[in-house]
Amino acid sequence: MNKKILVIDDEAEIRILLTDYLSARGYDVRTAEDGEAGLALFNQLRPDLVLLDLKMKKMDGDRVCEEIRRVMPEAKVFLVSALQDVALSQRLQNIKFDAFFEKPVKVSQLGQAIQAALA
Repeated sequence: MNKKILVIDDEAEIRILLTDYLSARGYDVRTAEDGEAGLALFNQLRPDLVLLDLKMKKMDGDRVCEEIRRVMPEAKVFLVSALQDVALSQRLQNIKFDAFFEKPVKVSQLGQAIQAALA
């Protein structure tokens, strides 16, 4: 059975890029365009790994991550963000995540980290 990955990102280009890349490597990829929809999909799918944008409409990634951890503490969550300021480093200190990637994300590097996390 293919591993399930949920991509939660408000940028359509990122969702398409990651879906194409990860699907070509045999993963079952689902996407959501905001935190609320992503959390609902997470609760429905219980994916093996979540790729989560930090800054989104409706619900930011840090709040989504908190909810994911409350429901499923062992979930694998990778944060992906373009934010590069002091506020980001402060926010990251309060979030329990498995890996962090800066946008623009290098998909090959992300793919290796996903493969290792799901091995």
